Amino acid sequence: MKQFQLKFIDVMVGVVLSLGFQWWPALNEPWQYLAFVFTYLSLIDYWIDYNPVAKKYALRLEIDVIIHTVIIFSMFLLIFATQKSLPYFLMSFMVYRIADILWLWRIKSEHKILHDDIKFMDTWLFYDAIEAIVAFGFYFLSSYYIFNPIIILTVFICIRAITRFMSSVKYKKVFYAV
Repeated sequence: MKQFQLKFIDVMVGVVLSLGFQWWPALNEPWQYLAFVFTYLSLIDYWIDYNPVAKKYALRLEIDVIIHTVIIFSMFLLIFATQKSLPYFLMSFMVYRIADILWLWRIKSEHKILHDDIKFMDTWLFYDAIEAIVAFGFYFLSSYYIFNPIIILTVFICIRAITRFMSSVKYKKVFYAV
């Protein structure tokens, strides 16, 4: 299953990223372009973090394949959401983070986590949860109050950058992608 997992994710992330480029001409608003670039950087960053973990902790059951399919679907949804509204985009980001939380939770419940990886996994889970909650809050903010979408998205991206920086500091590895 380990080889399947790595090949599956590599191929599917490649498909998602390449399919997303066909939607670039459909973008109209400045916030959509910013969201699109942010999404691509986030997905590449995720893929960089994902691969070493996937090599150590391979899929074991069919439910793990389903969770990975949900993660891929949520990546696709996130890119697609850049064409829609800001609340739709933020809700898609939250779904993406929740799918990632499910995957990490499955790893922790199905595998004996190496001592060096416990802090990394706990930090990843913690900041995924924070980002999901922040996305949910910004979803309501952008849905029920009249704010400029570019301002809301910029603040959201800044919070995301801060959480990435804080998580890197916490597990003593620096990742430069947003």
